[in-house]
Amino acid sequence: MCQEVMGNKLQILLVEDSKSDADLLIRYLKKADITFDYMRVWSRDTFLNALVQTNPDLIIADQLLAQFSGIEAFRITKKWNSHIPFILVTGSISEKLLAEYTKEGIDDYIMKDNLLRLSVAIKNAISKKRIEHLHEQLEITYEELYFSSPQEVYIINEEGLVVNINRRGELFSEHFAADIIKTHYSGSVFLTTILDAGKKNDSALKDRIERPDSTRKEAFRYKRKNGKYFYGEASMSTVWIGNKPHAQISINDVTVAKNAELNLAKEVRSTKKYQSMLLSSQINPHLTFNALNSVQYFILLKEDVESALNFVADFSLLMRDTLSNSRSEFIPIADEIAFLELYLKLEQKRFEQKFSYTIVIDESIVPEELFIPPMLMQPYLENAVIHGIANCSGKGKIVIRFAKKGNFLMCTIKDNGVGRDKAMQVRNMRTQEKKHQSMGMNITEARIKLLNDLYNKTFVVNIKDMKTKSGECAGTQVDIRIPQLTAELVDDVIAV
Repeated sequence: MCQEVMGNKLQILLVEDSKSDADLLIRYLKKADITFDYMRVWSRDTFLNALVQTNPDLIIADQLLAQFSGIEAFRITKKWNSHIPFILVTGSISEKLLAEYTKEGIDDYIMKDNLLRLSVAIKNAISKKRIEHLHEQLEITYEELYFSSPQEVYIINEEGLVVNINRRGELFSEHFAADIIKTHYSGSVFLTTILDAGKKNDSALKDRIERPDSTRKEAFRYKRKNGKYFYGEASMSTVWIGNKPHAQISINDVTVAKNAELNLAKEVRSTKKYQSMLLSSQINPHLTFNALNSVQYFILLKEDVESALNFVADFSLLMRDTLSNSRSEFIPIADEIAFLELYLKLEQKRFEQKFSYTIVIDESIVPEELFIPPMLMQPYLENAVIHGIANCSGKGKIVIRFAKKGNFLMCTIKDNGVGRDKAMQVRNMRTQEKKHQSMGMNITEARIKLLNDLYNKTFVVNIKDMKTKSGECAGTQVDIRIPQLTAELVDDVIAV
């Protein structure tokens, strides 16, 4: 390494066969306020020995020597250590000689009649070599980093051609580097996936090269030949090669971490699905409790054993459907309607036909082709019957409607009962009944929350009181919004 000119002692090798000329150079070096040690050589052999032994910081050589020339000394120096600054001293200069100096790459030359310029020439030559050496070191460092990086790095020019890849074997894309280098990036599905380009788009690439976002990492997914996915993170920056900007795309393989993340998410989703199904099955005790009360009513109070037996028979069918449906995450609307009808018929018997019900299905809906989570509507119907209609004096009416609204299925339950405020007053006087009702609705609310966690908050329940024109309560309306789930979509969400 060459030293700084000021404040350090330079080791100078003088290639001069004339002692008087050498003394002249030394006097000018001293006048230039340069601290130095020197060694004078005058032949090819003495020059070679001195060069190897001292590895000087600077060489000043006369162009014309008795045994060999300054140009020859420069060529030897360049082979030994190209970072040593080299200055030629010449008595005359011609265009031919100047062209030879330039071609050889000599750092500087000084005319013998202008040795006052020696100080400036030395400083310039040393600075030039220091900068050249720094650039070379940076290039070596970049090359080492480039080819030893665990990342996969692509260099793409402004025309979209892949000019280099830091790997020589098989790539993340399962192709080989030799098949991609010198080809347009649009020929690689892997690269177009990363660059968000489905076709050749050189102008867009140029814009990205000129305005790169080097701090942002873009996640992407690439399907391999075996059908499995490669997950990566790509970052893009601009590098200059031959005074031209190029895109440098660095890719990290995060497949192992991503698969672990996906597996964990899958386990969490699976757990939530089982929790949802478990909550669905917990509705059963409420049905059982109410049914047993009805059987007790028929036998003990009305002494109607036949009605009690018929009720138990119908109730056993309801329990069979309940158990069957609770094993599934989704069931066809047709099955849910059949279950709701059986449930409402039992409630009609229990409350001695105190209410009627109607189920309306819009013409655009095919009940066998759309799916719904089982037991989702029953708790709201139970509220309508037990707390809305059972507490009113007149004939009750319930209307259930299934309709499409955009990409959603709207399930609506309307009753003409006493409304929520009046029902709350009655429940406050019946502590045990309040306890059962709160538990049932808490289960339903927890289930709705789980369904939203699983399916991106697409399940919405709105409950509102209906009023007459005079402001009196006219019943309650429950709107349940769920996504339109076909058999194919159900298979997809269950498989996740």
